Amino acid sequence: MKTQICDYFEKVVTDYPESTRPHQLQRAIIQLQKVFGELQDARAMLGVSVALGLLKLYTEALVAIKRLSGNMTWQKGRCIR
Repeated sequence: MKTQICDYFEKVVTDYPESTRPHQLQRAIIQLQKVFGELQDARAMLGVSVALGLLKLYTEALVAIKRLSGNMTWQKGRCIR
């Protein structure tokens, strides 16, 4: 069983994204943005925003933040959720 887990890890996790598909990670993160937005998971959406920023996808990162902040209530510059 342990060998199967290691084989899976080596094939799937360490080879992601495939070198022939450099935008695979970008598409996966944007899909996560949709899912986490529907779940209204603020912490996960913040993580998505940071990941998009690290990929220099600043517009998409802002979309995640705007979607996140749209689900919150703000008072005197603070989120009171």
